[in-house]
Amino acid sequence: MTSNKWLVLLVVALLATSSMGAYMFFYNDPPERPPEDVEPTGYVPTRNFTDLQQIEVTYDSAGKYECTETCLYTDDFFNWPSSMYDPDLAIASVYLSVASFGAPSRMPESQYRYAFEFLDNIGFENLDVNDDFRQFPGTYTMGAVAGMKELTDESGDTFTVIALGTRGDGYGNEWASNFLVGNGEDSYGHHKGFYDSALKVIDFLRGYITKYEISGNIKVWTSGFSRGAAVANVTAGLLDTALADGGSPLGESVVFDKYDLYCYTIATPAGVYYDGTDAYPDPHSKTYNNIKNMIVYGDMIPKLTFKDMGFHRYGTDINISDIKDFDYEGRKRIAIEMYNAYEGLEDYKTYFVDRFVPYKIDLSNFNNLDDIVQVDLTSKKTFDSTLDSFFGKLSAGIEDRQWFVDNIQDPFIELYDVMTEVDQRYSPYEFIFALVQLKMQQGDTVLQNLGLKILGNGDISDDIEGDVSYLLSRMDRDPSKAADISDGINTFIHSIKSLVLNGDIVILNDLVSIAMNYESIGLPHYCELYMSWMKSDNQHYRTLFYGL
Repeated sequence: MTSNKWLVLLVVALLATSSMGAYMFFYNDPPERPPEDVEPTGYVPTRNFTDLQQIEVTYDSAGKYECTETCLYTDDFFNWPSSMYDPDLAIASVYLSVASFGAPSRMPESQYRYAFEFLDNIGFENLDVNDDFRQFPGTYTMGAVAGMKELTDESGDTFTVIALGTRGDGYGNEWASNFLVGNGEDSYGHHKGFYDSALKVIDFLRGYITKYEISGNIKVWTSGFSRGAAVANVTAGLLDTALADGGSPLGESVVFDKYDLYCYTIATPAGVYYDGTDAYPDPHSKTYNNIKNMIVYGDMIPKLTFKDMGFHRYGTDINISDIKDFDYEGRKRIAIEMYNAYEGLEDYKTYFVDRFVPYKIDLSNFNNLDDIVQVDLTSKKTFDSTLDSFFGKLSAGIEDRQWFVDNIQDPFIELYDVMTEVDQRYSPYEFIFALVQLKMQQGDTVLQNLGLKILGNGDISDDIEGDVSYLLSRMDRDPSKAADISDGINTFIHSIKSLVLNGDIVILNDLVSIAMNYESIGLPHYCELYMSWMKSDNQHYRTLFYGL
């Protein structure tokens, strides 16, 4: 075939591709719905840009700055079966999640004002929050917000959509319940902190339906970020399980099935127990295919709680930054441009996970601390695989859940409760950092003796109690808790040491790699990064960002 013929074919192919793209973008007639006797899966067809409302949404980002963005919304989200993936609804769900963040500067009276503003802007009414969202957060609280909107489908039948947001940031002491794993006996095997919170959300949803006298056909749209994502995931999973068993989990006054439950979770920790037997329903089965979990490559939070301990997520995990995708590099460039547009965040020219450098411990240089940690030139590990390896070996070293409760969960939660209290001025990290600095100021001999005690399995409670008491007083906390806190720190340190210093050089190398890359390790968990990756693959939001 001559080069001219190749050129003609190329032009024809490009024109056909462009025509199809224009057809998808400007097609005005509603696409056909999937047949009722077929399990509806796949993607919701592309909408017209002009059919989407541009809605302003404001949220409090990590309690540091107020951010205002544009969300594209349409009531058409709820005309499709929830088992189908809707890219526009997925991003709108991120905005429902971040709008549902608590606002620490407005606690407790109006910490949910952003959620109310967002829901009001998209036409929802009867806005309400549960009791936990009206008070200062505590270890066992769970903030939830709801609103409703009456709609009519193509057949002329009316239905009520209930938006249900879960507090996933700006929640102070609530964060401590991430460590409330429990032994599973009173949480159906699930992560106790997430399970108990999900029950609270379901009770709130039931009460909301009763309070506003909602009846007939309903649809529920729920979402959450981070801890709020785990709670939304368990909430939707429990509802799906009840529906699959023929129950009416939201009461007899409403008509509700799986395809009416829309759940998109963002940066979702694993909190659903499944051991592969018939004793527990398979959380990955089609019963739960209306639950979509957005995951970014390199985010450590979705790797918790440990899979080796039997924890999973309900529904389908969707890697929104998969390095194996053919268009990954192009999308990454767009995602970084969008991320850098956030005024409150540091700009990056290089994507943080690409800056990862693996390290190793060279025990032959044990007497020379400057050379004991070296770049591992032979390692093939990536940012993500190092986290997988480290968490996998940590979880493999944990005897059972009760061991975790006794040695990790309880000491950490006790310290968290004492340090944060209702004013939330301090975190456990600030306290531990201050304690380490205080010990460093006491000289090398004190540090050396403390280190030798730890390595020799000695009790360091008495060595730190005086300093703990001093710091608690300085931070306006109760110094009478010093003995208990010191015992908890001692237990925590020795427990972590037993997991890390177990003769496995791989886990040490992973730990060193994580420590040496500490500046980047937490960045993939930012909600703004999730937004940027999801928008990078959505032509409507690319149009908003770059202009027509």
